[in-house]
Amino acid sequence: PDQFQLRVEVELQSASSAVASKRATLGLITSAGMRAEGRDSFYQEPRAVSANRGDDLVEHLLDTDGDLRRGLLASNKRSEIGFLGTHNKYFTMLSRPSNDLARATLAEAKWMALFDLQWALESNGAKDSFRDFMVEGVLALTTPSQGASSSVEFECYYGPKSERWLDQDDPFIPVLQQVQQEDLGFFATIAKVILGFLDFLHGVVGNWGVAIIILTLCVRSLLFPLNRRLQTSMARHATKMKRDQPKIDAIKKKYENDPKRLRQEQARIFQEEGAMPPIGGCLPVFLQIPVFFGLFSALRVSFDLRQEPFFGWIKDLSQPDQLMRKIGRAH
Repeated sequence: PDQFQLRVEVELQSASSAVASKRATLGLITSAGMRAEGRDSFYQEPRAVSANRGDDLVEHLLDTDGDLRRGLLASNKRSEIGFLGTHNKYFTMLSRPSNDLARATLAEAKWMALFDLQWALESNGAKDSFRDFMVEGVLALTTPSQGASSSVEFECYYGPKSERWLDQDDPFIPVLQQVQQEDLGFFATIAKVILGFLDFLHGVVGNWGVAIIILTLCVRSLLFPLNRRLQTSMARHATKMKRDQPKIDAIKKKYENDPKRLRQEQARIFQEEGAMPPIGGCLPVFLQIPVFFGLFSALRVSFDLRQEPFFGWIKDLSQPDQLMRKIGRAH
């Protein structure tokens, strides 16, 4: 009760010598039917996912325009498979081998697109009706000797993409972290810091909407010195350019038929009058880009914002604002 995990144990017994020490292949379907959860066009879902131990994540997205309907995610020919399953924007269906025999016998992780007949009938077409994934682990087993038995054990986590429901030493924590790392993208480090600070603010104010407002004000305050420096530099440069504009207009008229000499004279005036563009004038802008991308990634995939209300018409902070859409419908 109140848990998102379960354990699956497959036991083999050899009832006779005829089946003892034989090769056996079983398919363990770890997940199926993971529908899209959000409405974010920037986040494609669902996704089939797997990773060999110590390797980067391997993902496959549904391609409704292509003909590829099944494929291989991972194989233990390189190294043991760490986990496999599916995930959408806010939830995961993941399985991992939990004993040595299971890790040794999990030979492959495969995916297959599932056809949605009801959707095909409702949409009058089958082109985009492969809407779900099934992910299967292929177990290459050897039956034990007569009268003996052997078992392989798998742990499964079917729940939110959040660590708050897991114990600190739970083996699924690094698995979830690897999946979340892929969600947050290139600026995952900054996004994790922002999410941690957002969680702290929520603990103080008790409302995720207010916490986001305070977070935004804090980010803007931290970036204010950079913005102020950029604005001051550009204002000084604009003042100097305005002061030197008559000289520039004069040499433009004088050397209108000699572009090379015109560029040389313009450079000389800029240098003499100190009107050269500020060095590193765009640097503050580039320094802010990772912060805002990290902020966007953090708020886009945070499970904590799912179905969390703010006030009035804002019933779900994870969804786009619906006010303008409602106004448009009214008109």
